[in-house]
Amino acid sequence: EVDGIPVTTPARTIVDVARSSPFTGAVCAADEALRRKLCSPGDLAFELEAAAGRVGVARARAVVAFADPGAQSVLESVSRVTISRAGLPMPQLQREFIFPDGTSTFVDMYWEEWGLVGEADGSGKYGIDDGEGSVRQKLRDEKKRQNNIEALGNIFRRWQWEDYLRGRIVPIIREAMRIQNSLGRGPGRAA
Repeated sequence: EVDGIPVTTPARTIVDVARSSPFTGAVCAADEALRRKLCSPGDLAFELEAAAGRVGVARARAVVAFADPGAQSVLESVSRVTISRAGLPMPQLQREFIFPDGTSTFVDMYWEEWGLVGEADGSGKYGIDDGEGSVRQKLRDEKKRQNNIEALGNIFRRWQWEDYLRGRIVPIIREAMRIQNSLGRGPGRAA
């Protein structure tokens, strides 16, 4: 109980949402719960077992199996579902790159065989509400970060909510993989 109101645990709530909601939305909820450490994969497994025989439990199992705490935003979560449904290889999430000067950064998604970085950029990333000077600095910093990652032999592709809504994420990724294949990168090829 919270303030006299009966509630369910986060894990039970995620399993219930996954049983009764569309897959993509349920993945977003599960990713966020795991990322925030509101529950663990073990907690979710326990609640799945408790839900055995209930309507939608097969869908809930699929959601829990797909969920990943590495997804740092809803756009990253829906992008992962889109990538999976298109049959594309799944990327590594939150891949760290260490630069020659010892500094490091993480990227949203990385396909190592292609040397392909994918960034799911929401407008909040650049501090749109923080004032013009702050936005300019964040854009400069982001360009420097991208240049440093590309200097390690990678290519960058970005997408935003508009790209998701217009079905452009998969074509963006496929074209980048095609380009990298033509340059000798890709499965079974040397970098």
